[in-house]
Amino acid sequence: MRLLFRTVRPLSRTSSSPDSAPAHPPHPNTRRNVPAFTPAGTFRCLPGILLSALLLLAALPAGAEAADGFRNVRDFGAKGDGATLDTAAIRRAVDDCARSGGGTVFFPAGTYLSGTVDLRDNVTIHLDNGAVLLGSPDLADYPSRLPAFVSQKTRDRALIYGERVRNAAIIGQGVIDGNRDAILRVSDKETGVYIIHLSECSEVTLRDVTIRNSSTWACRFLACEDVLADGVRVRTRYTDDTRNWGKDGFDIDCCSRVRITGCDIDSGDDCIVLKSTSDRFCRDITVTGCTLRTYAQALKIGTESNGGFENITFSDCTIRDSFAAGIDLMTVDGGILDGVVISNIVMRNVGGAICIRLGDRARPYRDDRPVTRVGALRNVIISNI
Repeated sequence: MRLLFRTVRPLSRTSSSPDSAPAHPPHPNTRRNVPAFTPAGTFRCLPGILLSALLLLAALPAGAEAADGFRNVRDFGAKGDGATLDTAAIRRAVDDCARSGGGTVFFPAGTYLSGTVDLRDNVTIHLDNGAVLLGSPDLADYPSRLPAFVSQKTRDRALIYGERVRNAAIIGQGVIDGNRDAILRVSDKETGVYIIHLSECSEVTLRDVTIRNSSTWACRFLACEDVLADGVRVRTRYTDDTRNWGKDGFDIDCCSRVRITGCDIDSGDDCIVLKSTSDRFCRDITVTGCTLRTYAQALKIGTESNGGFENITFSDCTIRDSFAAGIDLMTVDGGILDGVVISNIVMRNVGGAICIRLGDRARPYRDDRPVTRVGALRNVIISNI
């Protein structure tokens, strides 16, 4: 085991507030060095721009509004009144959008009561400010969706589900509400409903939405690649801490090339947790610029650790009011934890700052795949805590 700690220090009573943590780093797609247009130059260009736009509109055929990939769920029969079950209308909008090659399914302000919605290739779900996608209180509205990818831990119900979907997004200033209290009256903590469950998906973006009131893990990404979560707000905490078990924020499981940036998470259980519930590694994961509060761990690797973890970076995050560890690194099921860099983390009022564990629980992810080795934990660098 090789660990390197640099400049790890507790906050004194006179230390600065955790809210004064370093500013979020710019998103990798942020444009730099783009020359600004002068007002005079802008107005000189306007006549030509307007003429081009008018000519383009004149050339569009009738009905092009539908052909351009934009779908308003109300045009497909969704009521958005919080009482009518809008599942069928939402599915029609998503499926129609996918059949046309993709585009945006738009939710204007309103409360859309729904069961499972299946995400499709090249489709963006856009929840406008004031729009709420509210989970149905009836478990019958969530048909079983068990992914083909075999892992140690999977529930079969989700509000938004996607399997082997490519180039999809969920964006906007709206809310996705799991209707937790209603679900838990007819379910339990072992059979709750994920708010978002994506398996073997690629090129997925989750941006700006608020996710709240999950009856189990809020967002599970299983064996996904090239995932971005940017500016997402997650609220899964109960005021009654006896009911917080299993209410994670993000579960990144057996995934590759995931970036979580600028998110604000207040969770009943782990805020952001990396898992390896099969023999596939979780690798190339970046978490940066997030604000985290939890009844459990804020930044966690494990405990499910059959494959392993490689090339993980946690940086520039603020952690506070964490009942357990702020940072928790564990491999106990035979997996390899190798290459973790943690830096510039501010913590206050945490049950423990840092926990690191190499263990031998040896729990298999399949009955016919017994764990026959103790894993390894190496090349961990922790600095400026």
